[in-house]
Amino acid sequence: MLEREPHGSGWRITLHAKGVLRFFPAAFLLLWLCGWAVGEYFAGTLLLALAGHALGQHGWTSWLPLMKGVPPEPPVQLAFAGFLLFWVSFWTWGGLTALGQFLALLFGREEIVIEGDTLELRHVALVTLRRARIEASQIRGFNRKHAALLVETRSKRYSVATLGSVEERDELAQLLNDWHRPRRQPNRAAEPATPAEGYFHVGVDETGMRSLVADVGLQRGLGVVLLVIGAGLAFGAWAIARHSDSPERWLGPAIAGGIGALFLYGGGWLTLVRESWHPRSGSLELRRHALGMTWTTLYQPVALELVASTDSDGDSRWTLEVRGEGRFRRFISSINDPNLPRSVGEWLSETTGAPLREKGEPSLFERAG
Repeated sequence: MLEREPHGSGWRITLHAKGVLRFFPAAFLLLWLCGWAVGEYFAGTLLLALAGHALGQHGWTSWLPLMKGVPPEPPVQLAFAGFLLFWVSFWTWGGLTALGQFLALLFGREEIVIEGDTLELRHVALVTLRRARIEASQIRGFNRKHAALLVETRSKRYSVATLGSVEERDELAQLLNDWHRPRRQPNRAAEPATPAEGYFHVGVDETGMRSLVADVGLQRGLGVVLLVIGAGLAFGAWAIARHSDSPERWLGPAIAGGIGALFLYGGGWLTLVRESWHPRSGSLELRRHALGMTWTTLYQPVALELVASTDSDGDSRWTLEVRGEGRFRRFISSINDPNLPRSVGEWLSETTGAPLREKGEPSLFERAG
């Protein structure tokens, strides 16, 4: 039986991690995390020691660890530091992901809150790992994939439950369908104005027409990361080059400086540039805004295609493509989930009058339907 309790004007259903078998992968993850912590410590210490050697011993760098042994030549130092920075970034991300899985196996619980016309999903393992709040009007339906219960919305697919027994997830699916059935909106006018929440929002341009504006939160976050890496590479190249006593040793810093400049350019672009799409009858205009300037690209007559394909790993990839006057743009894509590109394509089709055509493997469209 589901663990159900009153919550406000609705209900809260809680599923817990249970079963003895979950302790086996938890034990493996614990051993892996011990090795991860050792690798994180040594790689981080070595990276800081390289930074201290490049900067020299000053009052403000005295806290950095000292380099043990004879350091390599400056070009090798820079290449090794770049590799370490790249490796530590992904090693840290992988370790935090594994830590989340470890905590979920031992202490995980999933909370599903039904209150009025809102469904709230919380995945908790000592701390909240994921949280989503979904309006009933956004929901297309619920389905099962392997052992997971999923909810399909116009913009993406969310995991509702993977914990508990099969019987509990079946009972939960029936309860959610019963809740959603009377709230289902059959007409398109009742669907949300934003076709892909978290990626775009609908605005109004200077003509009073609707436009699709890209949300820049994630974009700017990635831009800041690239700016930091680019600034680090550029500064490291300068710090090593000023200690080089011959032009032959400037090659490594010059290459690293060039790569750093590319990172700075990409980070500046992502941080400063904002995109918006302006649909008109039979056309679609892309505008890029930065530093008070605007660049435009016109797709006319516009053609919209939802392309389905399978990659080398066997995953299905769904891509919305925009064409016009010999121009081509991959608008948005997703893996194993057609809802995001399809909902954006349907919105653009409705606002431009251009049909959304399906292209690719028919079997993928049949399964998605």
